[in-house]
Amino acid sequence: MKKPVKWTVILTLCAFSWGAIHPITKELLNNGMNPILLSFLRYFITTIALIPSYLINRKKIHSPSMNEMLRLSISGIIGIAIFALLFDFGLRLTTPSSSSIIINSQPIFMTAFGIILLKENHGRLHFHGLILGSIGIILVVSRSSLSNIIGGASFITGNFLCIVASILISIFYVEMKGHVQKYGTIIPTFIATLSGTIALFCATLIGKSDFNYLTHMSMGIWFGIFHISFIATAFAATLYHKAIYVIGVGSASAFKFLTPLFGVFLSIFFLDDSLNFWIIFGITLVIVAIVLIHTTTSESDD
Repeated sequence: MKKPVKWTVILTLCAFSWGAIHPITKELLNNGMNPILLSFLRYFITTIALIPSYLINRKKIHSPSMNEMLRLSISGIIGIAIFALLFDFGLRLTTPSSSSIIINSQPIFMTAFGIILLKENHGRLHFHGLILGSIGIILVVSRSSLSNIIGGASFITGNFLCIVASILISIFYVEMKGHVQKYGTIIPTFIATLSGTIALFCATLIGKSDFNYLTHMSMGIWFGIFHISFIATAFAATLYHKAIYVIGVGSASAFKFLTPLFGVFLSIFFLDDSLNFWIIFGITLVIVAIVLIHTTTSESDD
């Protein structure tokens, strides 16, 4: 399907906003932001932003059943709350470049999950993509030195948390697929996000987060939170789902390849994130693997 120029621009900006989540979140954490409180604020603002669309769509589409509501709520706790906590705690220990690559490696993790647990049959390119991606992730996670893994470097723990977060968000997307096909994007997303936000609020209470910190935050910190919550999580995601409807899944999802590239570039430019040849090589392998898996999946879906 031919892509209108405006959607090319819009989806490129969406990928840019998603990539910016990593360096912005890292900077917020570096400035003393509590990871639990930051996770809650991100999805609390997202939930508020989704309310108007939810109310409009609820009048047009019948509500999910109680069983479906329960499944969506559990999905929200796993794919929103636990994912956000693992991501923020992981990013506090690792670099934004690494988190950008790992979090956006979902197709690799889901292919491995399908082969090992679901006994799915995949083509040769899928298998090659899985091998390349696995090697690339090892290089990125270890930052090219296996002695770092043996020595237990702190960023290894952070990268591991990001890997688990990526697996959980991948499972979340798989679970959401059937609900989205039945009810559209907004209603299932709002229910899951609301559930995850409530769970995150409970986590802030259990973790005794200092809400007084909010009264002392600068405009720069508030802008960073506004970007990762409203612009990147709520607004860009809404535009992306609209693009899927207008130009098709394959054309729209191709722009997601830009997300880790923007994440790495912005991390280097604004935070002086350091890379060496082997890390860059690992990043390249991961991106090539994602392209291989995505391309063959799109062809089989057609």
